[in-house]
Amino acid sequence: MRESRFCRRIRIANAWREPTNPSQRWERQPRPVSCAVQLILVKPSNKTNLRQETLETRFKRLSDQWHRETKFVSSSTEMVLNGAYQQIIGMGRVALPLILRDLDSKGGHWFWALKHISGEDPLLLEDAGDYEKNREAWLTWGREHLYL
Repeated sequence: MRESRFCRRIRIANAWREPTNPSQRWERQPRPVSCAVQLILVKPSNKTNLRQETLETRFKRLSDQWHRETKFVSSSTEMVLNGAYQQIIGMGRVALPLILRDLDSKGGHWFWALKHISGEDPLLLEDAGDYEKNREAWLTWGREHLYL
């Protein structure tokens, strides 16, 4: 996998090591992961049925769900209180490039999530309420901060 521009450090993920005899327990064994997007979420339920999902595929699944569930919703409050949207916000800063790419390609009201994850608001006060200016302001911010 190629490294994204927003990956700047090595991260450590937990892998589970199977016990060699019945008296031992499962043990965590740290292993390096080169990028946050490549981080694999592993749930040690049993040896044969491990669920793996990268942050990118999780974002895509949640984003598609959010777009589908809010397609005919006009209330911005209902849009941002949607469960899938809230889970995306919970992903934190690693979701910023994914949100900005989605905003660029599909559109949508990602401004609440962008503002709360980044802690910034690039929109000028006189442009409040204008969707296109808001969108362009966030895409410009994303390019300036190397998320796009």
